[in-house]
Amino acid sequence: MPSSNRNHFRLNLLSTVRGRLIVGLMPGLVALITLLAIGLLATDILVRANNHLADTGWELAATRSLQLHLQETLAAFDEASHVPEPAQIAKFRRLAANLDRVFDEAQPHYGEAEEQVLFIEIQHQWHAFYTDAEDLLTNPQKEGADVLARRITTDAEDIFQRLEALHEVVFKEMEKTVAAG
Repeated sequence: MPSSNRNHFRLNLLSTVRGRLIVGLMPGLVALITLLAIGLLATDILVRANNHLADTGWELAATRSLQLHLQETLAAFDEASHVPEPAQIAKFRRLAANLDRVFDEAQPHYGEAEEQVLFIEIQHQWHAFYTDAEDLLTNPQKEGADVLARRITTDAEDIFQRLEALHEVVFKEMEKTVAAG
């Protein structure tokens, strides 16, 4: 067989083998790329779910922290309103300032719209409570002090109820995240 025919035969054979290899490897390569993409997508979903779960856990802890700080502050107010000594009033003010700080630190972490609305309502209610509490502590004998005291009590109960509602919203969000994961 002449050398040119042999070369032509080899080229045809190589071309045929190469073509068959490419055609034979293509489905495997496509399957491999598909599996890789699915794996990356699944990993991304898991990472997002874990991050969301961690954020929700922080929100639950922040809500409980707010409840505890509020309870401590209200107890100090109760003491100061029954024994209006400067030390008791100063303790209430110090705890109230600390509660304000806890509110400021917690606010950016409530990301869902319903959480934000509840949080803002709670914070506004707290400021209304604090304004009335300061008024009552500085002027305990003023006219209408009994009405102010009842409003303060109602505000305190509302704040606790709204904090509990916020806790419930965050807890349900956590349950959804766990169920979806």
